[in-house]
Amino acid sequence: MLLNINLSFKQKLILSLLFFMLIGFLLPTPEIHVDKAYCSISWQDWLGCSPLGENMLLMVIKGTWITLVSAFLSRLLSVFLSFLGLAFAHFTSVFGNISEKAIVESFMSIPSLLLAMALGFSFGSGLFSIVLAIGISEWAFNQRWLLTRLQEYYALPYYQFAQDAGASKFHLFSWHIVPELNKDLIFLFFVHFPGTVLTVAALEFLGLRTSTEILGLGYMVSAYKDYIFLVPHLAIVPIISITLLLITVIPLKRKT
Repeated sequence: MLLNINLSFKQKLILSLLFFMLIGFLLPTPEIHVDKAYCSISWQDWLGCSPLGENMLLMVIKGTWITLVSAFLSRLLSVFLSFLGLAFAHFTSVFGNISEKAIVESFMSIPSLLLAMALGFSFGSGLFSIVLAIGISEWAFNQRWLLTRLQEYYALPYYQFAQDAGASKFHLFSWHIVPELNKDLIFLFFVHFPGTVLTVAALEFLGLRTSTEILGLGYMVSAYKDYIFLVPHLAIVPIISITLLLITVIPLKRKT
């Protein structure tokens, strides 16, 4: 007997993205076949071949996968740093809250993409470097939201009752803040996810590679932009892929 599982649109979309990420991980890395360089679109090569004879369809799938993975890990790191910042503000009381707000405002005065570029080029190429750069650059937006929410948590009746009863800060945090915090962390993860995808593509376009073996979508656009008149599909296909990827993940923000 089949189970009748009713999933929301957002849940179906998340499962689809996770399934695509799994497929992208399992697919092999495109191989170089110099004899097939610049091959045209055909039944065998649906999107043609790269200048090195790599299958463009496989390159686009792997490129989309590495871009998604980079954005996913960046959001996780950013939200985790914000959680640590919230805990710091709670356990250090007024001093920690005020000093952290000053740091957050300083970070927010710098455009996040510019900060990500500065950090990215300082750390160098690589998945870890890009995730670290984007995670730090997007931290301030999450932190500002959570610091505001922290004051709202303090105003909750059951929080004030527990505080008046002499509950420790650890008890207040683990029993009265963290349960409410889960919804905010999920919200922050998804609401900025489309922007993170675009930031990853932008850093790749500027020359930072997320992988030595796989070209991200942004890097593909940068590498093949000079072929726009000779072999148009080399540059156009990655651009279309980025657009479709954004169209796919933007509903996550709206539904959240």
